[in-house]
Amino acid sequence: QRQFLRQLLADLEPDVESFSFLQVLKIVKVLGDRYTEFHHAKLDLMRRHLISLEETRGTGRVRLPHFYSTRNDADSWDLIERQDYLRDIGILDDSSRDSLLIIPNYVYTQTNCAADSPLFMTCYQDECGRAMKQIEEEIAAPSATPSVLVSVVQFVRTSTVEHPRILSSGLTRRLDIIASLHNGVVPIHGRLFSQWLHHAFPRECVYPYAAGSKFYRDSDHWSDENKKDIDYTEDELDDLLRVWNREEASYVVRRPVAEGLVSPMWTMTEELVDDDAWNIEKARREHAASIGGRGRQREHWIYPVVRIFATMIA
Repeated sequence: QRQFLRQLLADLEPDVESFSFLQVLKIVKVLGDRYTEFHHAKLDLMRRHLISLEETRGTGRVRLPHFYSTRNDADSWDLIERQDYLRDIGILDDSSRDSLLIIPNYVYTQTNCAADSPLFMTCYQDECGRAMKQIEEEIAAPSATPSVLVSVVQFVRTSTVEHPRILSSGLTRRLDIIASLHNGVVPIHGRLFSQWLHHAFPRECVYPYAAGSKFYRDSDHWSDENKKDIDYTEDELDDLLRVWNREEASYVVRRPVAEGLVSPMWTMTEELVDDDAWNIEKARREHAASIGGRGRQREHWIYPVVRIFATMIA
């Protein structure tokens, strides 16, 4: 950060040792703009580093021995957080014998944000959010059928996923399962679709835990509760790595699970942004389906009336 600031001053006001008030205002404005880019570049470097350590290519998961063993690399951050801390805040995949670090859950965690003030933080730019924006713009609706989603998602491009691509039969089948819960459509702002996106874009999209199952706590609160620092000491890490190295010979690389998923981490817990609005929409669809074509002719006015009524009695 000091090097970044020195470079900024050299670019804006070279050979100046003291600054006027107007010069300081100019520097602060440019600092705010450039620091976001600077912080993003650092986090992007760390993300690429973690991707290079993937246990199985394309799964977005890293074995903890590999995560910790590169902690002193010049181009990586201090990757030394305790395993139990990472588990508590939802960073680890514990679905099999050996815990794996979930790359997007780690990169996007608040721990890796720069706290510029109590009201503002600079975090990694959400690449999954950009993918979701592409989906929203193409669908232009709160839900879509599985076939429509497949036709859209296969053309979504990210920094690690080229398009077009053919989605696995396992992934498309999961969309059908989600749609079976919602009268044949998939709510794109629900937890199940977010979970599906994680398996479709495991390097970009976080795994969404069900509400209440994981709680983010900053380092101070976690340390106070657990009576220890969130980071391992060098000696603790050295001891851990020695144990892991002895077990390395018997380790079996885990392959992606059946059904096209990158991990067994899949639950059928659904959570919607607006349950009430979705239930109204669901009732509208059921009503239209029950009365056939006549219902389709009327649906343009039935839905607003039902929604207004629900608002009045809420």
